[in-house]
Amino acid sequence: MQALLSGANLCVGMLLIRHTTNAQYGYYVLISISILLLTSIQNAYIQPSMVIKLTRAESDARERSDFIGSLYRDQRKLLPVLACGLVGIAVISRLLKLIDTALLWVVIAGACAVTANLFREFFRMVLLGYRRPNDVVRGDMLYVVVLIVGAIGAIQLSFPAAAMAAVLAIAAIVGGGYQRRSLLTNEPWNPLSASGALTEIYSAGIWAVAGAAINWMFTQGYNYIVVGVLSVDDVAAIAATRTLMMPVNLISTGVASFMFPTVAGWLNHNHIWIVLRRVFVFATGLVLLAVVYLLILWVLRDWIFTTLLKKQFVHRDILLLLWSVICILMVLRDQLVYTLIAHVKFRQLSALAAICAVASISISFYAMKHYGQPGALYGILSGEALSVIGIVIMIVMDAKKAGASSKAIGVREP
Repeated sequence: MQALLSGANLCVGMLLIRHTTNAQYGYYVLISISILLLTSIQNAYIQPSMVIKLTRAESDARERSDFIGSLYRDQRKLLPVLACGLVGIAVISRLLKLIDTALLWVVIAGACAVTANLFREFFRMVLLGYRRPNDVVRGDMLYVVVLIVGAIGAIQLSFPAAAMAAVLAIAAIVGGGYQRRSLLTNEPWNPLSASGALTEIYSAGIWAVAGAAINWMFTQGYNYIVVGVLSVDDVAAIAATRTLMMPVNLISTGVASFMFPTVAGWLNHNHIWIVLRRVFVFATGLVLLAVVYLLILWVLRDWIFTTLLKKQFVHRDILLLLWSVICILMVLRDQLVYTLIAHVKFRQLSALAAICAVASISISFYAMKHYGQPGALYGILSGEALSVIGIVIMIVMDAKKAGASSKAIGVREP
């Protein structure tokens, strides 16, 4: 699943880097990270409570059907409001002459892309919660075909950023539509279910959203700081080197999204120390795979930039090295954090994310003024390192607390 998405996004990124200006590619990057922000918020708010609900109602199909039906009903009400709000902001900005007509169309197309990807991501999330990855893969294949064909067409136009945003929207509708039909066929939701599920999970979801939004700030928000401190062209240089890390990042993120229901299931039947050993072994394996890929990338870097990307950046090597270390830290974070999420530690994770975000953004802001493009990554590296250290400490404390509780009721620790 993630190899498919990773390869597609890598191809699209390389097409845009090779055949468009740095500014157009920079706008595409800003649209992509906006999609990432809002889909991350949606997933963070819904997924933990949804997976826990589906796991606990494993033998009650009616309860599952009512809950998913209610979630979908709420989502259908919110998506049009979001799309209209984003388009309205863009139109007002144009009337106030804050943006030109070309950028207006980029924002409008971007709003459509965001809305369509929220639709698609909802059904991907529910299917993964039901542990039906094959249905997700088939929908993702349709998404990838439309995305790549559309990208080939978009680079031929004089407005590739707006065109790619429209392609992202169309691909999401096609892929998400298939996943919606798959869910309806295999695990149908109750269309008459009363709305209100989003309100029901508010107490847990709001902390997860805070954590996801803050986490986005120090992993992706630096792009907006780069625009303010440096330029859109610098966004393109940083993003182009990061594109080469996409296979590792997407595989880690995709595996982590499927690992959450798996870890939740493990915790229902095993002691926490057993689960932690499994998670740490899994994380170590992914880190080793990432290291192998990054070493190959470093050896072939001259050929990649000269022949494949046909672009050269002043700080190419230092950006690659910094992104490689950041990528390894992200792999660790993605795999380890779900043990805490399964124990509903949203408030603690939000606090940790806030600390990391403040440190990351502050360091990026000041470092960019002194070191230019690499300065943005110094901040991200600091934030990711602090995040991994904090998560490991929280996991150990949580496990010790669980061990103490087990001893208090006479359960033998493994």
